[in-house]
Amino acid sequence: MMSWITTVVPIIGPTILANDLTSEPITESSQASLRDKKMLLAARDEAAAFVASHGAIMGVRLEAALQHLRPHYPETSDDQLAQAILAWEDS
Repeated sequence: MMSWITTVVPIIGPTILANDLTSEPITESSQASLRDKKMLLAARDEAAAFVASHGAIMGVRLEAALQHLRPHYPETSDDQLAQAILAWEDS
């Protein structure tokens, strides 16, 4: 499971993901976390285009990130997930 996404933040009504990163030593599970972070960072520009175009523009990186997030947040819309990707800060 994506342990670095553990808190919620309100975005346009419903609550959805935000970051809660910790400074853990690199382990097998934190390696997966690093891959997840890289995926979200790679999708940020496409998430901005998606939100700005009201869903008309969806790039392959954003689609991959949304597919990865959907099982963890099944009730959350693509627009809300894209906004959360934009709001997420890699600290």
